[in-house]
Amino acid sequence: MKKFALTLILSLTLGFTSMSTAKAEIVTFPCAGGTYKVDMPSGILVDGKDCSGALVIDSSVKEIKSRAFALSKLTSVVIPNSVKVIGESAFTSTGSLKSVVLSTSITKIEAFTFSGGKLSSIVIPQGVQIIEHNAFSNNEITTLVIPDSVASVEWNAFSRNRILSLSLGKSLTKIGDTAFYGNNLVSVDIPDSVTRFGYSVFGENPTLRTIIFCGTPARDFPTTPTCPPERRAIVDAIAKAAADKAAADKAAADKAAANKVEAERLAQDAKKLTINCVKGNSNRKVVGENPQCPKGFTNPMAKYLTYQAYAKCKLFKKDYILAGAQLRDNGATLILSGVKEFRYEISALVETDLICAKAIVKMPAFVDAKIGSTRAIDGMQTAQWDKLSAFWNYHPDSGLNITFNSK
Repeated sequence: MKKFALTLILSLTLGFTSMSTAKAEIVTFPCAGGTYKVDMPSGILVDGKDCSGALVIDSSVKEIKSRAFALSKLTSVVIPNSVKVIGESAFTSTGSLKSVVLSTSITKIEAFTFSGGKLSSIVIPQGVQIIEHNAFSNNEITTLVIPDSVASVEWNAFSRNRILSLSLGKSLTKIGDTAFYGNNLVSVDIPDSVTRFGYSVFGENPTLRTIIFCGTPARDFPTTPTCPPERRAIVDAIAKAAADKAAADKAAADKAAANKVEAERLAQDAKKLTINCVKGNSNRKVVGENPQCPKGFTNPMAKYLTYQAYAKCKLFKKDYILAGAQLRDNGATLILSGVKEFRYEISALVETDLICAKAIVKMPAFVDAKIGSTRAIDGMQTAQWDKLSAFWNYHPDSGLNITFNSK
């Protein structure tokens, strides 16, 4: 029975695999000179190197694979809007390619996609965000418009063309090394959004005489940029608005921080000390800044200097595990954590709190000196005097951690 079930499962698996494989096939489409091949149903055009002349790619194609038409003899190509990806070097070294209509669905033109052709013009669709390196290098482009959607033109992207007229989009922020090297530019208007320039962006443009730009230019611009007064006024207004906003944001942040500090201070000041007063079998809790037991009642903790330090130095207002004070063992143990000379947090312990506590527990000068000379590498240190003992360690980052114990 088990053998039959295993055989059935295996047969079904092989059947499904065969069906899945059968669905994937290479479909050929005619083109001048031969055919181009498309992997279906994925719609990936895998090879068209035999094509020549004019080609309109079928709308079933969704992606053109890298080097699919490299070294072909195409003269023109229309890429349908169904295509969302054109692979790297897809049309590279197509020496007779003079005309390309690009899909409006693409967002990036990959490296070397159309390098080494005879394109005299190209319309880059609105929606393209990145033009990768060498995408259109070594062509014959004379007029070029970079749409507003493009943020980055990478190195060598349009080098060694014949560009006379260049329009750069308003969203452009980066122009890579030699991006427009070796062209016939006469003037360039660079949007002030550009903040990154590569090396020799406009190198070998012997006719370039005018660069209009109000930002920070590259060091190797072939000519000093000019900034029209009306544009300078706009740039200055934008810079002032940004500075005013930054100042307003800082003022708001400072106010918020001050409000937080004040809130912490008020919360700290609002803390009270709670003691448990005892009379025979009777207990009564008393809360206050300086709580006192009613007549006939006593506070069992009052006999300990550790409790007295906690109460008189108001360390109960800083009752935190980290960088704070804790009273344990019914008042016999006082733990001070993370004591530093100065802390931003109001609720944290500082040196003045420790000085107050040391005075009340009557710490001898030799112990105080030993604490002051303790280093991080010394590890845990201890000392005893009268009815008290102490142990402590120190680290420059976290401060002093010290515990007092009353016998």
